[in-house]
Amino acid sequence: MNWIKNLKLRQKLLYSFFSVVLLVVVIGYMGINSLNNTEEKSIIAYKTGTLPLSQLGEFQEAFQRGRFNLLEAIIAKSEDVDRQLSQSQAKFDKADKFLELLEKGLVKGEGKTVFQKVKKYVDDFYSIRERIIGKIKQGATEDALVIFQNDLNATEDKVQEAVNEFNTLKVTLAKQKADEIIETADASGYVMFILIGVGIGVALFLGVFLTKIIGEPIQKTVEMITEMSLGHLGNRLKIDTKDEIGFMAKTLDTFAEDLQLSVIGNLNKISMGDTSITVKAKDEKDEISPALIRLVQTTHDLISETTKLSKDAVEGKLKTRGDANKFDGGYKEIINGINDTLDAVVQPIYESSKVLETMAEGDLTARMDGNFQGDFQIISNSVNKLAESFNTALSQVRDAVEATASASTEISSSAEE
Repeated sequence: MNWIKNLKLRQKLLYSFFSVVLLVVVIGYMGINSLNNTEEKSIIAYKTGTLPLSQLGEFQEAFQRGRFNLLEAIIAKSEDVDRQLSQSQAKFDKADKFLELLEKGLVKGEGKTVFQKVKKYVDDFYSIRERIIGKIKQGATEDALVIFQNDLNATEDKVQEAVNEFNTLKVTLAKQKADEIIETADASGYVMFILIGVGIGVALFLGVFLTKIIGEPIQKTVEMITEMSLGHLGNRLKIDTKDEIGFMAKTLDTFAEDLQLSVIGNLNKISMGDTSITVKAKDEKDEISPALIRLVQTTHDLISETTKLSKDAVEGKLKTRGDANKFDGGYKEIINGINDTLDAVVQPIYESSKVLETMAEGDLTARMDGNFQGDFQIISNSVNKLAESFNTALSQVRDAVEATASASTEISSSAEE
């Protein structure tokens, strides 16, 4: 059955359709053939049974009318004799035509022997009729009547017996043909019933089979796509057929594998700070790989930029700032945030350094007057307190020096006196 599974979907559907069509054609052919056989047998039954019986009835009617006209000619007046004989001859001619039709329609072995008996007695009847006609024309009507009543009637009885035998034979044959037609119709009905049953069975089998080899894999595919939409990438279809469904399954398995290893795997590496991965676009329409490449490049650039800022800060290069214009969105905010952090750290350092430098030059009035927050305000307050302490101490020293100088002057003046 693997070769069926490996067929393309179009071929599966076409073969199934053609199978059903072929079955329908076979059923139709058998039905038509059965009807044709029944029709042929009906025609044969009509030609060999019904039609001959009808022709035989026509023959008997014409034959009896001809016989009656012959009797009328015997007893008729002289001026009516020719007319009666002419009518009698016309009736017998008509009877002969039906007799010829009967003979043409006979099938070998079906009543030909009996028909020959009918024909022989009819010929004997016609011979006696000619004798009667001769007597009539001679004026010997009494002799003609005697021949009619004796010889002609006896021969007519034989004709009737042969006709009855032929009629019985045809009725029997007609019944046999009717029985054959009924038997053929019953057999055809039985065959049609079997074929229809087979057709229904084949249709059901094809429906179940196609559902199994097409519907089930598609259902599995839908389930896998649903799982993938939920981020569950561990499932695999593992369908190895060579049709469109097998190709779709292999493509989906490959896609899931690529997502799990290449995309998710690389994202995990990036999340752990590994930007050494290499990603290549599959073709010019690939949208996933370029996005991943940009993510790797941006992350790498961000790490490089922040590393540079950290290194310069450690080395005391506090004027170094990150280039935020290299980035967009949240990454740009990160660099701007670091720059703002450096500004917030460096500004109190610069201002405290400037104050200390001014103090070193002897100006103890310098103070940090920037608006700082948190620990930076503590530093600012400490520097200002230091400057204030230095200023107070120096004032005290200056006062002490001045007092000492004044005392020395007074001592010197007293000593001179």
